[in-house]
Amino acid sequence: MEKVVKILGWDIEQAKSLLHYVLGNKKISLTAIFQEWAKSNARQTYSVRNYFYKLCKKIKEDKNLYTLLGLCENDLKELFNLGHFNTQTARELLYAILPMENQKSVRSACMRLAKGETSLMVRYQNKYRNILKNNKKEVLEVMKDLQNKGFLVRSPYKEDNKIICMPKRQKEITDTDMKALFMGLVNLIKRNAEREISQELAKEVQFSNDTLQITLIDLRRKQLMVQELQEQNKKLKNDLTLVQNNLAVSQAQNLSTILQVQNLVNSKKMKDLKEFFQQMNLQQISESVKKE
Repeated sequence: MEKVVKILGWDIEQAKSLLHYVLGNKKISLTAIFQEWAKSNARQTYSVRNYFYKLCKKIKEDKNLYTLLGLCENDLKELFNLGHFNTQTARELLYAILPMENQKSVRSACMRLAKGETSLMVRYQNKYRNILKNNKKEVLEVMKDLQNKGFLVRSPYKEDNKIICMPKRQKEITDTDMKALFMGLVNLIKRNAEREISQELAKEVQFSNDTLQITLIDLRRKQLMVQELQEQNKKLKNDLTLVQNNLAVSQAQNLSTILQVQNLVNSKKMKDLKEFFQQMNLQQISESVKKE
């Protein structure tokens, strides 16, 4: 069976597919490329993006790897440029965030641009701040172009050239805001109620455990008492058996004595003795009469 070659956890064929797809679609942004390729290959966009940058770094560290991936020298140069935000991507980011209509906050603008992907939103936000700090000329050019096109733009810089995190625009409280506030209060009340219920349940469980423990202790005490009574009963039974045995032996001895006495009384020697005493008694009586 042919062994499947993997690069950074992906099959080499998938890695090739991603790289050649990126190189073959230079007219659209990297974000769109990652989204399209991810959708076609049943993967998450952020996973594809992260893998692409890790793979570019791996190829840069080991240039012999590009032959395995079917790339040429020119492909390497393009990939290394794409491995970071290029000028086109940076301008797209500025065009998406600088207009006032998109500036409720940097986070919301970047989240909308990232289509709900948190990790991508954070990357856009960090890159936006980096552009403001290191490429003011580019920012000012985009601002001017937006103003010429009729967009309301507020400068993200203060007079001392420090960066304003995001210009804020006052707005009235809408029904949506009220609904969100109401739902927030409902959730807060719900969580508080759940916490109180949990505390009550914990108390009931503790009470049940204490009661069960007391019951078990009492049951054990009674069990020991029963065992002690059983031992005493066993001892009494043994004593009673001993007394009964002694009584039976005594009765047997008495019966033997009685039988011996009866045999002695009924024996010939006893009869002869009785006759002897009777004769002796008669002689004594006769002599007594004679003397009188």
